[in-house]
Amino acid sequence: MKQPKKVSASSLDIKDEYNLLFAMLKSAYVELRDMSKKSPKDSLSLMKVRMLNRILERVKTFLKNEATSDFLDLIDEETIPSTSDALLLMSQYAGAIENYYNRYHIYTDRMVRPDFSK
Repeated sequence: MKQPKKVSASSLDIKDEYNLLFAMLKSAYVELRDMSKKSPKDSLSLMKVRMLNRILERVKTFLKNEATSDFLDLIDEETIPSTSDALLLMSQYAGAIENYYNRYHIYTDRMVRPDFSK
């Protein structure tokens, strides 16, 4: 059986890239929010920080020309923040992606509306 061809990020159009990044960011955000509710002062593991930073780097690159990009930082791998601190940082990305949607969704019906409440 033939394997499906892998789609590289560079071949995605802007709407598909947005939808991919939103899905990844939301999944990580919800997971981190749940962890933060259980133990807000616990530190993240280095593996989790690296996984989150992979997502955050892509979102930050995607939003590089937006005014919100000035507020987007990566998680510091050396100081390893608590789950609540990391959630605060992730909420800035959530706000930035919501702002992007609000500015550009009128041009397409293919963008997923950001909802970080679930």
